[in-house]
Amino acid sequence: MVNPIRLKKLESLVKQRVAVLLSQELSDPRAAFITVTRVKIDREIQVCDIYYTVLGDEKEKKLTAHMLEHAKGFIRSAVAKVLHTRKVPEIRFKYDDSVEGVLRLDKIIDEAAREARELEGGLSGKEGEGAPSGEDEGEEKET
Repeated sequence: MVNPIRLKKLESLVKQRVAVLLSQELSDPRAAFITVTRVKIDREIQVCDIYYTVLGDEKEKKLTAHMLEHAKGFIRSAVAKVLHTRKVPEIRFKYDDSVEGVLRLDKIIDEAAREARELEGGLSGKEGEGAPSGEDEGEEKET
């Protein structure tokens, strides 16, 4: 088992190396649109889960997943060079749905805020059209 602090450092090293590898060193043009969001290595350094997102639709996601599976050996050997550990973990790529969830939630919040502004604008417009407010009535009585 590895110290948790060392494990975090290893995860950071893997994330940086894979990100550079995907953006600059792979010859596949689809790799340029991949973002490595996080890396999780188990305490025995046997499995390394690399979470990623990609721009595009479902077809792009499937093509990217296939490309990553195809390049897994090359990526694992590049990771081995920076880890300097006795064992090189098995690499598994997992699509990170959390980014899509955040975008959906952001969209819902924006819609709710827009609707609230519309309702607020409608209510304040109606107040001005109706009977005068209490302050106006008080001013008229004083004169």
